[in-house]
Amino acid sequence: MSRTAVATAYPRASTILMALDVTFGRPYINGMKPATTKPRRGASLRNFHLPLPEDTYEALRLEASRLRKPATVVAREAIEKWLEEQRRAVVREAIAAYAVQHAGSAVDLDPALESAGLEAWHARKPRR
Repeated sequence: MSRTAVATAYPRASTILMALDVTFGRPYINGMKPATTKPRRGASLRNFHLPLPEDTYEALRLEASRLRKPATVVAREAIEKWLEEQRRAVVREAIAAYAVQHAGSAVDLDPALESAGLEAWHARKPRR
C-alpha cells in the first residue's frame, strides 16, 4: 500500500509516516519538509493551506527536487517574487497616471533642468 493510500485510509497515519521519515533520515515527505523551519529575520511563519491542481503540484515537487530545496521554500519564494512584482506594477501605474495627469503642466519638467539637459546634450563631442 502506498503512502498516499495509507494516509487516505488512516488520516492519523501521516503523522506516524512523517515521524518515520525523520527517524530514518528522510526529513522530506513527498518532496516537502514539515513546517518546522526557522522564521527568516525574526518574522514569524504562518501556515496557509493551498490546494493545487495535480499538474501544478507535480511541477512544484519536481522543481523542488531539482533545486534540492523543500517544496514549501520554492512555493514561498515564488509567491514572494510575485507579490513584489505586483507592488512594483502598482508603483509603475501610479507614476504613469501622474505623468499623464500632469503632462504639459508646470510640474511636467523644470525649465532650468530642461535647458541644462539640452546644453549637456549639445556639448557632447560627435562620434567618429
